[in-house]
Amino acid sequence: FTWMMNIPFGPHGFFLVVAANFLFNAIACWSPCAALRPICGELFVDSQERAQVFAVWMGLEGVISSLLGAPMVGLLSELAGYKLGGAKAPAAVAEEHTHNIEAVRNSLLFVSLPPWALCALIWVPMYFTYPRD
Repeated sequence: FTWMMNIPFGPHGFFLVVAANFLFNAIACWSPCAALRPICGELFVDSQERAQVFAVWMGLEGVISSLLGAPMVGLLSELAGYKLGGAKAPAAVAEEHTHNIEAVRNSLLFVSLPPWALCALIWVPMYFTYPRD
């Protein structure tokens, strides 16, 4: 994800971002249903407990991501200097556009990297402590 944020802005950058986004989502989307949920599902013997825990888990995950995802990126972007365009000279618009891109990139990094680092801190030790198949 961090290398995708450093793709240069320009006409050729669009296709690089599309390819990077496709590769990222093709690799990252399988882990919740193929590893995360099955491993955590084995912690419960009773199917009713497992269903209840998964329902609360998925509900909290959806609510937290809805409340802290896009709104937090918007807030951090504005704090980093993102400004909506107005009636300005073309040179000033181009400079402001570049600054806005940097503000959104930095806010996306700030919102994305801490949760991923926290997941890595939790799941890497679980790999070594979880019984082998």
